[in-house]
Amino acid sequence: MELYALLREQFDRVVYVAQKELDVRFSHNFIRKALQQFVNSYGHLYPWASVSNLPWVFCYLGIFRQNLYRQRVRLGSPLYLAILENCPAADFLFEGGSGYARLESKEDMYLPRLTFRFTGHEQIARYGEELRETMDMYVDREDKGVIFHRRLEISELFFANLIRNDGNDRYRNSELLKISGEVMPPL
Repeated sequence: MELYALLREQFDRVVYVAQKELDVRFSHNFIRKALQQFVNSYGHLYPWASVSNLPWVFCYLGIFRQNLYRQRVRLGSPLYLAILENCPAADFLFEGGSGYARLESKEDMYLPRLTFRFTGHEQIARYGEELRETMDMYVDREDKGVIFHRRLEISELFFANLIRNDGNDRYRNSELLKISGEVMPPL
């Protein structure tokens, strides 16, 4: 129950880390669906979930198979370039100065569904001192298969330090906290 409460109370920071790691800024509708999927799959009970890896486990179970359409992708990122190379119908609408562009389809063209997939979550203890944790992120095109792959290195300290740092409270996102409050009733 501790991870459930942590996700509910720190959901905006979980989303921040996920967006930073994946080079995508998600719409609130996307995030609501992902959180609902995570809750419905009892993601907080995932056996390898911890305070340190909660944002990545959220991706693993919540963002899994969600559609990338109309999400904002970081310009010039490997994901952005892979979409341009593998999806001729993809069009990006630039949002002035943000460094991101929203994925759309070109006029009169069908953009095949692009979905996230996360697999291969591994935790490997090194010499009894350090935990090395990774997972694989894929973007699949419905008619072509994998168009993008990246191995994500999960930091043991990044998220834990983020939630313990009171100095960044002014950056909290009340809209995301409202979503978590609506989707996740207190237990």
